[in-house]
Amino acid sequence: MDIWIGGHSAVELLRMARSGRWPRLHESNSHIVGHSSAGVGRTWREAVSELGQYLDVFPSHPLMVRVADGAHRIRSSVVDCKVNASVLPSGSFLIAELDAFGTSVHIDAPEHQLLSLARHLSPLVSMGRMDRPVALAVLAEFGMELCGTYARNPRNPYGEDCHYGTNPVTDPNRLSLWLNGVSHVKGARLAKASVRHIRASSASPVESTHAILLGFPVRWGGIALGDFQLNAQLVMSRKDMSMLGRTSFRPDLYFPRHRLAIEHYGAEWHGGIDRMAEDATRTQLLCRPRHQGVSNHCARLRNRCGIRIVSQEAGGGVGA
Repeated sequence: MDIWIGGHSAVELLRMARSGRWPRLHESNSHIVGHSSAGVGRTWREAVSELGQYLDVFPSHPLMVRVADGAHRIRSSVVDCKVNASVLPSGSFLIAELDAFGTSVHIDAPEHQLLSLARHLSPLVSMGRMDRPVALAVLAEFGMELCGTYARNPRNPYGEDCHYGTNPVTDPNRLSLWLNGVSHVKGARLAKASVRHIRASSASPVESTHAILLGFPVRWGGIALGDFQLNAQLVMSRKDMSMLGRTSFRPDLYFPRHRLAIEHYGAEWHGGIDRMAEDATRTQLLCRPRHQGVSNHCARLRNRCGIRIVSQEAGGGVGA
């Protein structure tokens, strides 16, 4: 179908593609939102019908559709129509194949989705309804999901149910390069600022949130531990390898400047007792003279008090 899906609807389809067999994503050469050969009225109705198996579409949660100009604007209670006449860089759209019969729609690519979120948040920041650091944190967390190995549940994105072990759909460098090509578009400045705080390889929302909390400057409400790595290989000496009984080691979160390594463990995002035991073992192994180790239960990160306790533990290790 010649229809372009954007905004939250594109995000939901991308999350479904990362967590299941359908839809299947393919590259698109489109630089602009095109026109429907079948007529926009017929096309959007077909899209709502076809996408019903994937998305919940109703007046309070409309399908977000992009059109090329105002003359083709869709007026419906179940469609949120946006006019997008801009010429965008290569890689701005993907083709989402919906079924084995070849039914497909165009959706915003991951880089475009980050920009779309920034465009939504920018007016809130300008009007003083959202602090800029909060907007940057929201964008950074979403960016780390795109660059990470997890996908939130599209029907309950802020719940605890996620799909883990999926492949990243972009990386910080691609985000930065693509955003450099859309500097003229509203929201690009905010999106580009957020990329400075996005890192690849996050394996869960908790890892992303904790990295932002500890890495953000103090004036933004963070702990200012500086640059960080997620699930990156630690550089170890032969003595370290002998002590740990292994030649490779990847903590969930690592701050090189302070030699601070952090492990998260909990059945809610690490499947089962074996993984929890492995996380506990890794935390114990991290507490060596060369590295400060801190472990976190997921329950401790659900409120400000818990976050403060974890931050104090991390800060104590840094100051020791």
